[in-house]
Amino acid sequence: MKVLVDHNISPRVARALNEVIYDAEVVSLQDKFPTDTADEEWLISLGQEGGWSLLTKDLRIVSRKAEKQALAHSKVTSFFLERGWSKRENLQTTAYLLLRWPSLRETVKLVQDGALFRVPINAGSRLRSLTP
Repeated sequence: MKVLVDHNISPRVARALNEVIYDAEVVSLQDKFPTDTADEEWLISLGQEGGWSLLTKDLRIVSRKAEKQALAHSKVTSFFLERGWSKRENLQTTAYLLLRWPSLRETVKLVQDGALFRVPINAGSRLRSLTP
C-alpha cells in the first residue's frame, strides 16, 4: 500500500506514519513532487504509477472541475479527513490515523480503484463513501 499525504497534512505526520507502519509506504506530497506542482499533475502522475491512495483534508478536490476530472482519471483511492481532524495537533493526528490505519488498509484492498471516502475523527465511526 502506497499513500500520498496532501499538503494540508503535515509532512511530519506522513514521515511518522511511514516509520511506524511496516506494510505501507507513506509519503508527503512535498517529498514526492515539487511544491508548485498543480493538483491535477500529481494526481495524474500517481494514477500512471498505480497503486497509490491519497490522504487529504481538501474535500474541494471533488468539487473543482479540473481536479475532479484528474482524480477520476487517476483512479486513486482517496480518503478525506473530516473537519474534526483540523483541530488536532500533529501528534494527535498521527495517533488517530494509526488507530484508523487497519480500516484504511482493508478498504483499499476491498474497493475498486478510485473510490472516495470521508474519514471521521472518531475511531469507532465507519468510513463514509463519497463515490456515487
